[in-house]
Amino acid sequence: MNPDKIPNLDKARLPHAYIVFGERGHEKEYIFKIQANKYSESQDIPCEWEEKILEFLGEGWSVMNRNARIEIVPPNLTRTPETDSKVTEIIKSLISEDCELFNINK
Repeated sequence: MNPDKIPNLDKARLPHAYIVFGERGHEKEYIFKIQANKYSESQDIPCEWEEKILEFLGEGWSVMNRNARIEIVPPNLTRTPETDSKVTEIIKSLISEDCELFNINK
């Protein structure tokens, strides 16, 4: 194998974590998912994250873990800068440092 063709593991892309609001079929929800890269299938999300997210967000929120994604519904089905900040804050606290977070709707 040509040494120039061997990938440099130090430069390998980090896994991607995505937060999207209003994705088709989820117009009033935040959708959170993790992928090895933007071309791969979503990875399973730990079940305990649903409880941690709900505990952090508090009353009025709805959180559902669908294995490969978490659906987060804000109070009164209303997106605000405050709901954006809260969702981003809890997700950042859960994902590992070697995972790159993309907030699609910013």
